Amino acid sequence: MQDLFEPFPRVKLDANGDPDPQATDDAVLKGLAVHAQASAATMNWGIWRWAP
Repeated sequence: MQDLFEPFPRVKLDANGDPDPQATDDAVLKGLAVHAQASAATMNWGIWRWAP
C-alpha cells in the first residue's frame, strides 16, 4: 500500500493546484493505477476474509 503514494510527487498540477492527468507522464499515471488496483484488491481480500 505504501507504493500507492510513491508516484504522487510526480503528478503534475494545474494552475489551481489540482492534478492534471494530461500534463502528467503516462508512466506515472500507469504506475499509480497499478498500485491503486493492487491496494484495493488487498483491502478487499482482507475485509472479505475476516468479515463475520
